[in-house]
Amino acid sequence: MKKTAKELDEFMQTWLDEHKRSNRNHGEDRDYMDKLISNIDHGSHGHDVDTIIKATCVTLILAGTDTKTGTLTWALALLLNNRHALNKVVHELDTQVGKNRTVEETDLKNLVYLQAVVKETLRLYPPVVLNVPHESMKDCVDIDLRGQHFELIPFGSGRRMCPGMSFGLHIVHLALANVLHAFDIVTADGKPVDMVERVGLTNAKANPLEVILTPRLSAEAYA
Repeated sequence: MKKTAKELDEFMQTWLDEHKRSNRNHGEDRDYMDKLISNIDHGSHGHDVDTIIKATCVTLILAGTDTKTGTLTWALALLLNNRHALNKVVHELDTQVGKNRTVEETDLKNLVYLQAVVKETLRLYPPVVLNVPHESMKDCVDIDLRGQHFELIPFGSGRRMCPGMSFGLHIVHLALANVLHAFDIVTADGKPVDMVERVGLTNAKANPLEVILTPRLSAEAYA
């Protein structure tokens, strides 16, 4: 753990130094590390500014790595076991995006069914199993999963909710949309996907998800 922590710190320090040099030369905020550099001007609780910035960035990145991977895996597994839902997602993507380009960030607001798929995935397989246990008692609509409606709180709620929620949701929606839009996807053995969970701090699939991807867009879209 000490060796890994040292490697992470060295990596983050290099990244921080690059951002500081870039800010001096260009004077503009390009990402969240630039925002932290611009807005944190003194240390806190015995920690210097650099330590606070590096710790914040590491928390956002590490907390969202395996959780995003797990959520994407569960979403694909669920869709493969429910082909009617998969067909609806693909139809929405073809309608809203077309077949001559890949999905862009500006398309996400129009992908309503895909957003519903992500919500249902988070309801059935929340990324962090140690959240407060709950049981869905009735159907519900128009639910915001960002901690405002307690019917669905996969990221928690209040002051202790997941700090990487917005970043994680954005990446999950964009990655899932692009995979489903760019490729026809089937299981490698032609059988339903097993949904066995692995015991751990995060909710991961016990067995690897093996699929076959076939390009489905025009050649220009992959350029």
